[in-house]
Amino acid sequence: LMIRRPPRSTLSSSSAASDVYKRQGRIRFTNPAASEQTGYAAEELLEMNIIEDLVCDRSEMTPAAVDASLQRGEVVRFEECKRRKDGTTYWTECALSRLELQGGPMVLSINRDVTARKDAEARLKYLSTHDPLTAAYNRGYFEEEMARLSRGRRYPVTVVVVDVNGLKQINDHEGHAAGDQVLRCAYETLQGAVRAEDAVSRIGGDEFAVLLPETDEQAAARVLARVREQVRKHNALPAPHRAISLAMGAATVAPTESLSDALRLADGRMYEDKRLVRRSGE
Repeated sequence: LMIRRPPRSTLSSSSAASDVYKRQGRIRFTNPAASEQTGYAAEELLEMNIIEDLVCDRSEMTPAAVDASLQRGEVVRFEECKRRKDGTTYWTECALSRLELQGGPMVLSINRDVTARKDAEARLKYLSTHDPLTAAYNRGYFEEEMARLSRGRRYPVTVVVVDVNGLKQINDHEGHAAGDQVLRCAYETLQGAVRAEDAVSRIGGDEFAVLLPETDEQAAARVLARVREQVRKHNALPAPHRAISLAMGAATVAPTESLSDALRLADGRMYEDKRLVRRSGE
C-alpha cells in the first residue's frame, strides 16, 4: 500500500494518534490525537525521533523486519510500548504504511492505545500461574517448571517440599482468616530465603514446593538452614505477627535421574521432619 498525497488534513481530523516520519525516525507531521496520547505538544513532537524518543519496546517485529515489509509496500501491524512526556509508559496497536511524498519516502504511523487490554491480559496471565491467596506460583506452574527443568541443562536440581505445621488446627479453632495469614507468612518466609529466580509454589492446601536449579546437596542444606533462620527471626517478632512452623524435605537429582522421583523423595523426607516436630512437642 503506497499513499502518494501528503496526509495533513487526514491526520488532523483522525481520532487515532498519527505521525508521519522519515525512515530514520524523525517526525515530520503529527496530529492532535498524538499530542493527547503522548503528552507532548505538536511542536515538541516535530523535534523528536519517534523510534529513539518514544518507543520503549516493539513486542513483535525487529526494525529490520519492519523496514523490509514497508519496502514491499505492505501495511505492518504490531504492538509496541511507548513513553509519555511524564515518563509513564503505555501500549499501542500500531499500523505502519509507506508513503511516497515530494520530500521522499516516509512512514505513516497510526497508533491506538491498547494499554487497558494489555493490562487485562497480563492480569489473566498472572492469575493463570499464581495462587491468589499467597502470591506464590500455583501447582500448574510448578508442574510446567518441573517439565522444563527436566529438559534443560541446569543440573543438579534440588526439589524442596514444605508443609505448614498445624494449619488445620488453626483453621478449626481460629478461623480461615487466621490460617490464610499463616500461609502468607510461610510464603514470604520461603521467598526471603531463596534466590529471586527460584520458583516457590503452593502445590496444596498447606504445602509448598521450591525448585532450585544448579543446586547440589550442600547448597540445598544451606537453603534449608536459611529457611529455618528466617522462621526463627519471624517468630521472634512482636505481636501481631503470628508464629509459624514448617516441616521440610529436600532431594537432589543429576541429569540421569527423575525430578518426579526427587519430588516423591522430598515429600517423604518432609513427613519425616513433620514426625520429628510432633515428637519434639513443637
